[in-house]
Amino acid sequence: MAGPVTPDTSPAPPAEIGPDGRRRWKVGTLTYTAGGLTLLFALLFLADFAWSLKERSASNMFTMLLKQQSDNALLLGALVGALPAFITMTVGPVVGAWSDRTRTRWGRRIPFLLGTAPFIGAGMAGLAFCDEVGAWVNRLAGGGEADLKLAIIVTLGVCWTLFEVATIIGNALFTALINDTVPKVMIGRFFGIFRIFSLGVGAYFYFFVFTNDIMKIHQEVLIAIGAVYVIGFAILCAFVKEGDYPPAPPRSTEGVATNVGRYFQRCFANRFYLLLFGVFGLASTAIYVFNVNAFPAKDQFGLDKTGYGQALAVTYIISMTLAFPIGWLTDRFTPVLLGLITVALYTLVMVGAWFGIQDPRTFQIFFVAHGVLSGAFYTCTAALLLVLLPHGRFSEYASASAALTALLQVVFSLAVGQAIDMTMSFTANGAKDYRMIFLVAGAMSLIAALGWWRLWRNYQAQGGRLGYRPPEDT
Repeated sequence: MAGPVTPDTSPAPPAEIGPDGRRRWKVGTLTYTAGGLTLLFALLFLADFAWSLKERSASNMFTMLLKQQSDNALLLGALVGALPAFITMTVGPVVGAWSDRTRTRWGRRIPFLLGTAPFIGAGMAGLAFCDEVGAWVNRLAGGGEADLKLAIIVTLGVCWTLFEVATIIGNALFTALINDTVPKVMIGRFFGIFRIFSLGVGAYFYFFVFTNDIMKIHQEVLIAIGAVYVIGFAILCAFVKEGDYPPAPPRSTEGVATNVGRYFQRCFANRFYLLLFGVFGLASTAIYVFNVNAFPAKDQFGLDKTGYGQALAVTYIISMTLAFPIGWLTDRFTPVLLGLITVALYTLVMVGAWFGIQDPRTFQIFFVAHGVLSGAFYTCTAALLLVLLPHGRFSEYASASAALTALLQVVFSLAVGQAIDMTMSFTANGAKDYRMIFLVAGAMSLIAALGWWRLWRNYQAQGGRLGYRPPEDT
């Protein structure tokens, strides 16, 4: 049974003044001057540009291509919602623990980031030419004209799976690389600036690229995004240096079942961790359910691609202006408190959407409100796990949190997709009713807010502050 949670009251170390009078920041065995820190941030932001271009565009581009072939909400939920979550749940913990134990002359994160980049580029290329590849597969299999659509859907699914496996590994270890290299004293502001870059890229893409004419240039767009990602992360991996790490603990000679059991005991036996992972997972899944179904839902309320892209661009512009202040507030008041506030506000917005969305304009308004608040949530909680989890096993514990979130996302993506398809039997015109996504997201975020309040009270009771960490093993 987990014991009481006790804080590590040592604050994040500030800059030191060296013999030459210059400030220096330490992260593990790494020491940065102001110039070195500026170079590190420039390289990370270059990679963030490539990451953001891929991350902001890929899901909606894939959804658009899939919708050209099938209007099945369950299939959409399975491929866009459940599949990535299932990969996170199964592959994430294994790769996270593997990366934590890896010791190479290039570091423990960079080999994985460099190795996944080409697969992301290949997945984007496959999506770009899914029609041509699907037609080739159909001919190879001896299929007829009636089988072409299925062949294209299978091609899309295979390329999307390849892309998602590499993306989920790369995303998790990019965050872990930041955790290993950026000074903790400025991590909240770093993620605030990081998010400004990301949102700026997204705003440009959806305002100028993602319009009603996107299908005319979708191949060029997907190829360009894949190429930028590969080049950006190649530069990152070539020039960012990781520090030295303590020797990895000896490999266990016990069986797989025993090691898996100990993994779950370490990550979930402590009540504080379980509560932390649970409320974060519920809040993230509430947002996820909305995001997965937002693109097809726009059609129900008469919104076209251009209007959808403009709403996303406005969302990103507003979020850009809020990103750095939220980062500052996070450093000042902790991500635990800011997370509680944003989840509570998100609940109110979803209740308003359930009653208030009637036409394209009201859909845009609540869609922007959803995007701004969900963006605020991810900005202020970007440092949540970095602040609260043990540094030495960060990826292992973070992957456990991601796995629990992924399990919730698998279940709710499939359940909501199936429920949306079933609404065809109850609507007057036989169309799908996507309004339920507001009710589901609102209910889940309400439960998350109630749990988050308990998390905040626990945190306060233990003298919560930046630098607080529950014990690693209990």
